[in-house]
Amino acid sequence: MRRKIAHSPNALVTGGSSGIGLEIARLLAGAGCNVLIVSNDSEKLPKAQQELLRAGGQVQALEMDLAYEDSADRLYAYCKEKGFEVDILVNNAGMFFYEPLTPDRLEEAKRMLILHNYTPLRLCTLFAEDMKRRGCGYILNVASIAAHLPVPGLDCYAASKAFLKTFSKALHNELKGSGVKLCAVCPAAVSTTLYGLNEKLLKFGTDIHFIQKPSKTAKRALRSMWRGRKICYPAFMCYYLPVLLKLAPDALIRYIWKKTKGKKEYVQS
Repeated sequence: MRRKIAHSPNALVTGGSSGIGLEIARLLAGAGCNVLIVSNDSEKLPKAQQELLRAGGQVQALEMDLAYEDSADRLYAYCKEKGFEVDILVNNAGMFFYEPLTPDRLEEAKRMLILHNYTPLRLCTLFAEDMKRRGCGYILNVASIAAHLPVPGLDCYAASKAFLKTFSKALHNELKGSGVKLCAVCPAAVSTTLYGLNEKLLKFGTDIHFIQKPSKTAKRALRSMWRGRKICYPAFMCYYLPVLLKLAPDALIRYIWKKTKGKKEYVQS
């Protein structure tokens, strides 16, 4: 890891209490970074911190819900107050629901858009300015292959990830020459609790390599970030799934939607 700073790098990981975020935090702590994990999950957050501390990492934890309009500013102010100079920013916090977008879901949809779009946008803008002044820094935005999958039930989720992916690609080029590297990772199916699948189904999907382990996704995402790549597609499925969807007739997509709608509603941030 090439650094232009004298101190151990400070890494901020949102959604760091489980899944991809926890694995990224683990790898960064193992590389000698001081890590601040942020999550609104009051049960998983302290457990994640203790797990990382036992592994020898320098880890702090902050419970904060990032799905509010002022969340990014409050998190930025917290880091400033604590003297935590962010060298590596990982925007990973996310939420998910697989449901029709009806009037009673609009508030939840708004929270999703803030969490996936406005909060990362603000955090990128605020921390990137500090990084540019220092002439170095890394940003990793966790988007999704869903950015290429505008299917029923995922309308808000897919659109929010498409925004994050497009925003990241544009900002990557804006930051060229500043010493700040930004990468967006677009995972496909990952073995996390986000989608609410039972353990047996997750294990089966992992065994047949349809679902990727969070650790592998995290490694490939960080490797792409270190190398200054614009986009990371960490699994082969990321390349063929969007193509298959484009070839699928709308009638088939609607049939699948009728058979599965209303069956899954899970949130994590």
